Amino acid sequence: MDTTARFILGDLTLDVAPLNDPLAQLGGKLTGFAEAIGISPDALSRYRHVAAAWPETRRCPEASWSVHAILASHPDRFELVKHPPHGRHSWRCADAHEVMASLHTAQSS
Repeated sequence: MDTTARFILGDLTLDVAPLNDPLAQLGGKLTGFAEAIGISPDALSRYRHVAAAWPETRRCPEASWSVHAILASHPDRFELVKHPPHGRHSWRCADAHEVMASLHTAQSS
């Protein structure tokens, strides 16, 4: 599935089952919606969380959904995603993992 489709599903799922909705847990609205559209509840939950972390206006069209997913918990993700590392024109998943690993290493020190 491509980046746009995953974000569309994540956004739709947020409409159906917002993050702060106690009925949205697996087994509730989320599972019913997932079954209705033929996607696993776990995948739909992941799309939902990534969409919540990346409001539509803050997403980077040059970065894949997977890169957005990897960077979703980075505190500076909105600025970070604008500047691919190593002089590249776009992010690779390996780059995003490297950035997250260095963040966790810095936090541990």
